[in-house]
Amino acid sequence: YLADPSLDIKEVAFLIGYEDQNSFYRAFRLWEGETPSNWRKQTRLNGLN
Repeated sequence: YLADPSLDIKEVAFLIGYEDQNSFYRAFRLWEGETPSNWRKQTRLNGLN
């Protein structure tokens, strides 16, 4: 879901089971070492979406 630019980060968080966008941001940052929006930006720049 996160690689889909038509979805807001808030929508992605909800779709994967988070009720709170901030909780998703914190968890994602722990897993990936960066924010979901930065990950999305890098993915697009690398052509992986």
